Amino acid sequence: MNFTYLIEGTLFGLIVLLLGLAGGSFFTMATLKRPAEGSSLVESRIEFGFYGVASLVFAGLLTGILS
Repeated sequence: MNFTYLIEGTLFGLIVLLLGLAGGSFFTMATLKRPAEGSSLVESRIEFGFYGVASLVFAGLLTGILS
């Protein structure tokens, strides 16, 4: 029973981290002013949007495993 709680706690922690990463990616995408050298603003926003959506998808998959 303790091993099951360990797995559930680990999955819950990963879900929380992925949701935080998604929120940070979307916030960065929305407030990005000047990207790094050699890339355009649109490229950087698309990249951060992709990271945010991918994080939400993985959090959803882990939620499905957990439930």
